[in-house]
Parts: sequence; C-alpha cells; structure tokens
Amino acid sequence: MGSESVADRPRATTGQEPVTGEGYDADMRDKHRAPVETVVLDAAGLAALTRRVVVAADATCCEAAAAGLARRYIVGITGVGGGGKSTLARQLVAEIETRRPGAARLVPMDGFHLSNASLRQRGLADRKGSPPTFDVLAYARLLRATREGDSPLPFPVYDRQAHEPAWREDAAHRLDAAVRIVVTEGNYLLLADGAWPQVAATLDTCWYLDTPLEQARRWIIERHVRGGRSEAAAEDWYRRVDGPNAQLTLATRDRADLRVVWPGGAAPTTQTLTAS
Repeated sequence: MGSESVADRPRATTGQEPVTGEGYDADMRDKHRAPVETVVLDAAGLAALTRRVVVAADATCCEAAAAGLARRYIVGITGVGGGGKSTLARQLVAEIETRRPGAARLVPMDGFHLSNASLRQRGLADRKGSPPTFDVLAYARLLRATREGDSPLPFPVYDRQAHEPAWREDAAHRLDAAVRIVVTEGNYLLLADGAWPQVAATLDTCWYLDTPLEQARRWIIERHVRGGRSEAAAEDWYRRVDGPNAQLTLATRDRADLRVVWPGGAAPTTQTLTAS
C-alpha cells in the first residue's frame, strides 16, 4: 500500500470546523505515493479484505475507547458508475456481519442526491449524477458524525423506482450504537474539487474498484434501461453525463489506499462471492 493513507489526510473532528478543499494538494500527494496494492475479489481476496477491516476497526475503536471516546471505522469504496461498487459494498458488509453480527452498515453516497425539484430549480436536471447534483456537505456531515460518535443516526437512501432520495424508518437505514464499521460507496469519494475533500477526510481507508470502463458502460446503460429509458436515450445520457463523470472518477484512482478488481474484470451477477 502507499506510504500515505486516507487516514493521513486532515480530518474534521467534533467541535472543529469542517475540512475544506483548500490545502488539499492531490497532485503533490500523488507524486509521493508508492504503487497501490491490488487485491482480486475472488473468495480468498474478499476474505482477506474482511479480516483486514475487522482487525483495523477493532484496533481503532479500542484505542478510542481507551481514551474515553466513541468511534466508528469508515471504509470508502469508489470507482466509476456501473462498476459494481454497491455489489462489493453489500458483500463486504455481509461478510463483516458473519464475524461481528450487527456491527456493520452500508451508507451509500446515492442517498445524498439532490431532489429532482432542487435539480430543476438549479438547472441541473440534465446533469443528474454529476458532482454538483449531490448534497456533498450533508454527506460529509453525516460521515463526520458517524465517525466521531456512537449516537443513533438515520441516513437516506436512493429510491430507484421514484428516482429520488428517501428516508426510511427502519433499522436497516439507521446507525445504532452497535454499529462499529460503516461502508460507504460512491463515485466521488476522492474527488479533490469543491467540498468533496470533506468526504475523503472522514474515511479511514478508501478502495478503488477498477472495473474496465467498457464493462461499466454496458452495466450502467442496462441499469438506465431497467429504470425506464430507451436504449437510445440511455446511450445518449452516458455520452453526455455518465461518460464525463467516469473520467472524473478515473482521475482519482491513484489517490486510493487499495485497488480492487473483479476476477477476470467481471463483477458477479447471478452468483455472489463467499469468503472463507
């Protein structure tokens, strides 16, 4: 892994002003990195990653408890849209739960989409999914509160039928005191522009899921079609919106602490990985 991890970035802690993009020199940071470690997401790779997260989280939370502090451990997973981040995040949470029941929860970035009404008001409806169409400040606030305490916290999710962010009143969409490990996934976790570095500042580690761009393009177009767009409309949307967004995300790849890849470059579909 690189000699400098996500944990080395300046952090916003309770009682402090949030970290801003100022001073976050991604170009300089990249010049001093060692090559990023790569892990293949077969069963052995997933098992190794799960153990790594559990051990690191135990050490982090125990150290905080010894100092009289509450703490959660946050894993970020980033990569281009359609690359399988949510598949990996769900699988990782499930595997952590086999070792620490009730200790892990998934908090996706997609829950922090601006509402469609807000996008229309801002003239951003035709750019939905690009960095300005997320409430990045709310996302960063939730992650800071998640990291620096153990108070119960609800969080939003993205409803793919309504195409809107939604709050749901159930335990699966709330962080309770038993949750010690939070996995968050999204395209822009390592983006150096605007307020996005506030998100990176909350992560204990961040992995880049390196899916071949053409494979991700096919998956995301299929998702658009399932969501109601015609094939032609989905292709046009990718050309105008998803494709440029993918290039933004690709540019953050070397800022990650770990590179993870699907076996053969293809994410599991009808079957899932099983860690041992």
